[in-house]
Amino acid sequence: FISIFLYINCSQAANFTATIDKNIISANEVINLQLTLSDAEEKGEVDFSDLRDDFTIHSTGTSSNISIINGATSKSKIWHVSMIAKSSGVAGIPSFFIETKNDGVLKTKPITIKIAKAKSRNDKIKLTATISKKDPYINETILYKVKIANKVPIYNTNIKTPQSDDFIIEQ
Repeated sequence: FISIFLYINCSQAANFTATIDKNIISANEVINLQLTLSDAEEKGEVDFSDLRDDFTIHSTGTSSNISIINGATSKSKIWHVSMIAKSSGVAGIPSFFIETKNDGVLKTKPITIKIAKAKSRNDKIKLTATISKKDPYINETILYKVKIANKVPIYNTNIKTPQSDDFIIEQ
């Protein structure tokens, strides 16, 4: 009686990819870049300094994922970058390189982005105010509602309550 054991390695090949959420944007519009390292373990960090020529980086972060399906293990690490284009025209997201422990140096493909001229600021943020009654009596309560609608992320917002000697504000 002869037994033969056959071992098949079903592991995935290491991969490093770059993706963006939009290929056409307006200047001053946020674009999100994701770099995904799959089935490899990195030795160092990704260098984002080449982005600073064409973009302002607002935030960076990482996430990791490990999944085991029917005994097959896969893992990935994702770098998230939110950034804003500095000017209109055509900009390039360069190739990024990452050194891995077992698969050498991996690199992403470059990405080209078309950047339209920025729209006027009035199109990006809209402020509307309404009151519950146009002709109130003295000491009658009215509701004053302010609504802010924005098409772009707002950073470092400081909204102040209106002040006056002609009315009392309760929140």
